[in-house]
Amino acid sequence: MLSDHSRQTIDALPREELLVEINKGSRSRFQGDSFAYLKTRQALLEKHDHDKHIEQQLSIDASANQIANEANEIARNANTTSSKAYRMSLFSVVVAIVAALIALLSRHEP
Repeated sequence: MLSDHSRQTIDALPREELLVEINKGSRSRFQGDSFAYLKTRQALLEKHDHDKHIEQQLSIDASANQIANEANEIARNANTTSSKAYRMSLFSVVVAIVAALIALLSRHEP
């Protein structure tokens, strides 16, 4: 059974010292249950780091998706504006042709 004092001592160790003690193996100052807890503590810290990294990556991915959605909305708006401009230019061409025909016909009238 691991004492509270041993648990607190191991929990207070910096990561580097945890690794040093684990690498010492049977020469470590922690033996038996304490050594098992030492290894468990190191594994928990590594899992915490891994989970934190995954959480950060998910946050970055969510931000990238939001930016992509905003870019898609801008592209849709640009496409709508472009379509309106195209229709207006076609209308302008038709009006110009009608005006040219009226001017041409009005010149030939006696």
